[in-house]
Order: sequence, then structure tokens, then C-alpha cells
Amino acid sequence: MVKPGKTLFILFLSVFIDLIGLGIVIPLLPFYAKSFGASASTVTLLFSAYAVAQLVGTLIVGSLSDRMGRRPLLLLSLVGSGISYLWFGLANSITALFLARGLAGAMSYSIVVAQAYVGDITTPENRSKGMGVLGAALGLGLTLGPALSGILVGLGGDNPNLRLPFITAAILSFLAFLLAWKMLPESQPKPESSSNTVDTTSKKSPTLSIWSLIKQNPLIAFLISLGFFLRFGIFIIQVILALWLNEIWGWSAENTGYVFLLFGLVTAITQGKLIGPTVKKLGEVNTLMLGLVVTMVALISFPLARNLYILLLAVVLLSFGNSLFRPCLSSLLSQSAGTKYQGTVLGAAESFIALAGILGPFSSGLLFENISPGAPFIASALLFATQFILAWVWLRKSNLSNSMSKRRQRKLQRLFQMLDYDGNGTVEPEDFEKTVVSLADIRGWSKQSQEYQLMITSWLGFGERLIQLADANGDRKIELHEWLDYVGKRFDHSLADAFLQLMDVNVDGQIAVEELKGFYQAYDIDVSEISNNFQSLDMNQDGHISRTEMRELFDQFLYSEEEIAIGSWLFGS
Repeated sequence: MVKPGKTLFILFLSVFIDLIGLGIVIPLLPFYAKSFGASASTVTLLFSAYAVAQLVGTLIVGSLSDRMGRRPLLLLSLVGSGISYLWFGLANSITALFLARGLAGAMSYSIVVAQAYVGDITTPENRSKGMGVLGAALGLGLTLGPALSGILVGLGGDNPNLRLPFITAAILSFLAFLLAWKMLPESQPKPESSSNTVDTTSKKSPTLSIWSLIKQNPLIAFLISLGFFLRFGIFIIQVILALWLNEIWGWSAENTGYVFLLFGLVTAITQGKLIGPTVKKLGEVNTLMLGLVVTMVALISFPLARNLYILLLAVVLLSFGNSLFRPCLSSLLSQSAGTKYQGTVLGAAESFIALAGILGPFSSGLLFENISPGAPFIASALLFATQFILAWVWLRKSNLSNSMSKRRQRKLQRLFQMLDYDGNGTVEPEDFEKTVVSLADIRGWSKQSQEYQLMITSWLGFGERLIQLADANGDRKIELHEWLDYVGKRFDHSLADAFLQLMDVNVDGQIAVEELKGFYQAYDIDVSEISNNFQSLDMNQDGHISRTEMRELFDQFLYSEEEIAIGSWLFGS
């Protein structure tokens, strides 16, 4: 695995420099478009054009980065963004503005690849902090960008120079490209050429792959939908904020830049310094919920603000709440996907966010022009309140909640210790072979027997598959943190099926009490209560543990709220 310290810093710098360009563009874009005669609705459509292209790009790139690696796609994003900014700054028509924004949207996936990169080089315990580093890059970019934008516009004196900031943004993206090209390594191990280690799932199209993952883990679908609606609410106000400040407060582009400067400063402080300790104390789910509450308060405060202090407090609260829930949501998505598929899942999530970027600006323009300037803020607050309720129901008792996560980690550590037959701290192919040899000795099988050959073929095959999926750094071993990262968040029933095959001596697809006893003896588990335990494990009391029962027992083992549930007896209580 790539050493996270220096690499994370280089990644931070690359994304930060690129996002300064984004910070330059956001507050200036409405005023620049209006200089071409664009209406408020046309301005919001420019944001939607960006989002349409982003929708297509991120869905494809997320899965592609799982196969091709993060580095080449990040480099393409940076240079593509630079070209789009340059085109925008040199545009001479509304049509050119829309085309340039479309290219910018298609190349805007750098944050998706960067998030997957962070997922590659961090463990579950410090992933929110790693995502927070990217958030800090975003915050600092949005801090320095608007300030730089105001300075560059002011260089024109009485005739504001609206083109120079976009050209500057292009130069910064090209600089970020050069930095990443020279100093940023690939975060994923090179795939082995052996056909035995090819992940067939990754060959599927992005759509099939993400739907397959959602079918295995519906929580991924909820987290993606949560991200969609939350960002939809943010987009409703983001694209209209500059126009709202201009109409209600009479502020110019320079004044608006200072608002974004404050927003970015709070984001940088929160995600750079506060998110790590907050998650450590509250857990990711609770921190996300806190962020939603703070954001709701901020949204309500905007239309109620009657003086500058209330307005600035609303900006601070909006930035603070947004800075809490965004990295936590990204981290939860990354963990629910597991190491091998986080690019696919994060890319799909960003594609739905891009869809929100299409619908949000359009809705914002309608609310602003047809109801009232304050209507977008109220609508967004109501949307956040709805998502808070749904998140409370889904996440508080999910396998990603803080208490459930700690309980499941203890159980998975016990299972890891069993699979690590020689006790050297890693699960290797030799561990699976030694397990079969031990069981064969207990059952009196010779290595030439059909039973031995059948078992060692199936168990070693399962071991190879498990190592292929969980081994993140490509050393053909599973370390504890890799095991917890993969199995803890992406458990499926193939593990239960493999254990059934290991115990099933007569290959009849079910386990009898004597077969379970032999398994216990191989792993030095106490067999004194085997008869009583087996009666509880045999749910339908037919004298055997079937495949369906085995799967249910595994679910109980991992997800029961009790430390010692019936399923835990499979591995000794």
C-alpha cells in the first residue's frame, strides 16, 4: 500500500491548486455570463450544462479508475479543466460559454478520483480524516479563489477585467497537472497478468457493476440517494446565492467574492482541523447527522437575516454543516463499497450528484423568479429536514453506525484469527492449506483420497478468491486492516458458503453434528457443548444445518446487536 503521509500531501496540493481555479470561477460566473446578456435563468442553465456533462463523465470514470488506476485519470481531469477554463475566458458568445462549461463538467471528476485515491491509501479508522484533507483542499481553494478573483477583476479599474480570472484558473489547473505528473504515484497495485487473479466484476459495464453492488448491499443505494438529495438542496442555493446577494443586499461581484472567501475559510478549518476529532468522538454517522442539523439552521437563517451579522453567521453555519456531512458521507460510501469497488460507487454517487446539479439550478431559477428570492432557501431547508429523518432511520442501526461497527469489528477479528491458522498476523494461501491438512488428519483422510482432493480444491480456490478481493496492496496476503475494510463493509454469503463446503464431509450440501465437531477440533474450539449448540444452530430441527441456515447464522454472527448471538457459536462463544 502507498505510504499515506507524503502522497496525501501531494494529492492535497494537486487538488488544492486545481480548486483555486474553481474558487475563482464560481462567484464570477453569473456576472461574466450577464456581460453576454444572459438572464438569471440562462445563468442557472450554465450550471446545469456543467452538471449534464459531469453526470456522464463521473459514472464512467469511477469504474474506469478501479481498472486503469487513479493517476492517469486524475491527470486527464486536471489538464481538461485547464482547457475548459481557457476556452471559457476567451469565449465570445453564449454558445461558447455553454460548450466550455460542458467540457468543464466532463473533466470535473478529479475529486471523485482523489476520494478513491484516499480510500486506497487509508484505513477505515482514518478515512474520514483523509477525506477531510480533500475537503480542506476544497475549502482553501474556495478561500483563495474568490479573493484572487476579486483582485484580478479589480485590475481593470473602472472597467472590470472579467476574462483574466478564467485565464488564471486555466494556468493553475495546468500547474496542478504538472505537479501530479511529476510527483504523484499510482495508488493501486498493478494487476497481475494471471487469469486466476482477474476480477471479472470489474469487466462489467459501469451500470451493471453498480447495480450488482447495490443488489448485494442496499445500503449503498440509500447512501447514493442521500448524497443526491443533500447536494440537490445545496445546488438550489449555491447557484442563486450571488444573484440573491445582488438583489436583496445590492452586493457586487467583489462583495460576493468575500462571502465565498468566508465560506471557504470555514470549510478549510473544519475539514482540515475539526473533522478528525469530531468523527473520533461522535462516529461518522452522528457527525453526518450533526452536519445536517447545522445546515438546516443555516438555510432558514438566510431569508430571515436582517443585518450583516446574521447573514455572516448563516454563511459560517452553512459552511460548517456542509463541511461535516460531506466527508462523512464520502467515507461511508467508500467503506460500504470496499477497497476494490470504491471508485465505481463514488463515481456513481458523483453522477447522481451531477444529476442534482442539473435539477437543482433549474429548480432554483424557477423558485427565485416565480415565487420569491428567499424561496430556494426554504425549499432546501425542507429537503434537508426530510433527509435527516430518513438518515436517522437508515443509518443509526446500520452496519456503518459507530456501535455496530465496533461490535462487528470484534467479531470479524475473531474470524480473522481463525483463518490465520499459523497465527502470524496475515491470512495467506498456506493458512487454507494447513486448515485442510488438519481436518484431513482428524477425519483420517490420506492426501490421495478423493475427499481430501475435493476439499483442498474448494478451500484453496476460495482462499485465492478471498485474497484477490481483500488484498489491497497486492502482496498475496490479507492483513487485518484489509480484512476489516473489505469483509466488514461488503460482506456477502460466499464466505458462509465456503465454510459450509469446508465442514461438509460427505458433500451433501448440509452439515451434521459430527461434521461440525470435526471443524471445532481443527480450530481447537471446545466441543463439550457441541450437542446443545448444534440444536440451536439447526433452526428447523431436522438434524442438519442447510445452506440457507448457514447464511442466516453468518448474518446473525455479523449483525446481531448481541455480542454472543446464536451465529457466534459457529466459531466458539
